[in-house]
Amino acid sequence: MHEQTVLVIGEVFIDTHLDIIDENGPLVRLGGIFHSARAFASLGQNYALAYYAPDYLDDDINRWSFYLHTKGCYKLGCINKTPNVMLINESKEAGDQGYYNIIKDQAEFTDIEAIENILSIVNPSDILIFPGRYDTAKLLKSLNGFIGKVHIDFHYDSENLSESICREIETIILSTSSEFFKTTCRGTVDGLVEYFGKRNIHQFLVKENRGGSFCYIPSIEEQYEAPSYYVPTMHSVGVGDVYNAIFISAIYGTDITKRMRFAALCAAKYAETMSYDKYQENVHLVYDRKLQLQIEHLGNRVAGDQAA
Repeated sequence: MHEQTVLVIGEVFIDTHLDIIDENGPLVRLGGIFHSARAFASLGQNYALAYYAPDYLDDDINRWSFYLHTKGCYKLGCINKTPNVMLINESKEAGDQGYYNIIKDQAEFTDIEAIENILSIVNPSDILIFPGRYDTAKLLKSLNGFIGKVHIDFHYDSENLSESICREIETIILSTSSEFFKTTCRGTVDGLVEYFGKRNIHQFLVKENRGGSFCYIPSIEEQYEAPSYYVPTMHSVGVGDVYNAIFISAIYGTDITKRMRFAALCAAKYAETMSYDKYQENVHLVYDRKLQLQIEHLGNRVAGDQAA
């Protein structure tokens, strides 16, 4: 397998934080798949974007994708008759966040590029899908011939998506707070496994919000757990998307527990600030410290072996 390159697929929004005010009014920034983009970029990971958005956002999307060092930014389709502006009333998630997508019901999606063409250019090892109002079922069908790993955030706009899964899926990602998990899956791992039935799912990553996370691998009936990390929280928007990106990255290889812990740390750091530069600096400090501890541990172990 070639060096990991992740293709992130989904919509782009303008996140408007009504409760975070700067000199220009409510704070705004690119949301949607750009939360994962910031995570990959902060650690210098190879990734590309395939997105749906209104035409008026294209210049900002291209500018920020360049700034965030994507390996490519491709427009899958246009969203017409809506600005794709997401109003957020309560950024910290201390209560109901009050998300409101302006004029969402009249949105029209028009495909302008085939995913097969993008795959031939990017040649990704992994695809991370954030389902939306676009035709995700059609997208999954187009990926039947893709030989890499597919990861799906099974949270919003995913209720009927399981019927379209006809290939192996590496990761189904969801939250214990989602109605799908609480109601359809009865809030249990058994309900989750039962719902997906005989579909070939390698692992289920379940985020318990501020309670940590766990990863269940049905083929070996093994469950891995990791804690969450407390930080002074400025916002919680896109924090789960950051977790997704770091978890599927190849930084810690097949060590699931390390991947979950590092993903939780990076997600916590994302919640501390709205500044990408500050976030990147914080992530580097965390990563460098973890590497230092690993080197020290290895040195201690070697010294112990020599003494023996």
